[in-house]
Amino acid sequence: MSPFPRASLGECVEPSDEVVVVEHGVRYPNAGILNRGRGLFVKPELDGSDTSYRTLNVLRADDFVYSRLFGWEGAVAVVPEAFDGYHVSAEFPVLRARPDVVIPDYLGCVARWPDFHVLLADRTTGLGNRRQRVPLDRFLSVEVPLPPIEDQRRVVRYIDSLTKRADRVAFLAKRDELLALVTAPAIVDAILSRFATERTHIGDLAELVNDLVRPGDDPSPASAFVGLQHVESHSGRRIGEAPVGGEKGRKFRFRPGDILYGYLRPYLNKVWVADRDGLCSVDQHVLRPKGDVPAEYIAYALRSRSTLDEAIRLTHSLQLPRLRSGLLLDLEIPVPAPSEISAALSQLDSALARVLQLDSAFRRRRVRIDALGVSALNHAFAGLA
Repeated sequence: MSPFPRASLGECVEPSDEVVVVEHGVRYPNAGILNRGRGLFVKPELDGSDTSYRTLNVLRADDFVYSRLFGWEGAVAVVPEAFDGYHVSAEFPVLRARPDVVIPDYLGCVARWPDFHVLLADRTTGLGNRRQRVPLDRFLSVEVPLPPIEDQRRVVRYIDSLTKRADRVAFLAKRDELLALVTAPAIVDAILSRFATERTHIGDLAELVNDLVRPGDDPSPASAFVGLQHVESHSGRRIGEAPVGGEKGRKFRFRPGDILYGYLRPYLNKVWVADRDGLCSVDQHVLRPKGDVPAEYIAYALRSRSTLDEAIRLTHSLQLPRLRSGLLLDLEIPVPAPSEISAALSQLDSALARVLQLDSAFRRRRVRIDALGVSALNHAFAGLA
């Protein structure tokens, strides 16, 4: 239980009355609010000729603003200096701190506090996530810890100090995550060099499959849609899927054992061996092995550093890099003798497992780092800082 007295937001802030009347032909800098107290973001400018809003609320540095529609998700923020003069619709009530009661930086800490987001969720009206709203009167009724102003400054210093350190460590942790996967292509090259006895064109090992499915066609036996966003760079892991049905635009059909090669932005190195029947975007080539070299081996070779570098070289001058099918089939990859393929695959699988194990450890570390910020907020508002 916090030793700090509690006060309603209505005792801490008061509505701002600064608005502008929308004029045709005038463009207005526009802002939105991220959920979970993550601050403001820049939206496309509003053209007075293209909006039905008659007035817009004006943001000023240190204002306290929230979204009626997404307040239940923690869409609340204190306005930073960079957003002074931006505009929001009437769906975003703008409030100003009472200087004798609360300092804006303390409200900024409250805005990031998960417990505060829970209180906002309890103040919603309406049914269904996208119909829920947090009316202004209910927002102002939320009670938060409110120590004296000098203690507010101490809480802000404590939280800022820990947050900066956590952000720095989180940056390094995220870099380590990226580095773990980025090493995979070079490791593949090193292993292939031990086994390969010749180089062979992709077109000699696999054929291009253009099993096109148009909107309204029967997609069966496809059971899932796997787009580029569902394939992890460098590892070849499928990290998601979408249900089949109601597709917009053309799709390619694939079957188990096919290789999906992301030819849009090939530098992303997204190559996956299908384990099911499905559909993929037309930004992926579908390759079907036609000889004795397994799909898994071909996919590893396509993800290797040397193949990736060649794909980048062939597409680097394009504004939107795409590796055309002819260029893909003409790529050469190292291939071992048939008797050595199994051993090569075993070493490749083992190396990838170690890379993924390291990646998983880095991700777990970042989860703990992210929790540090929440812990600091809880600690501070409990009066323990």
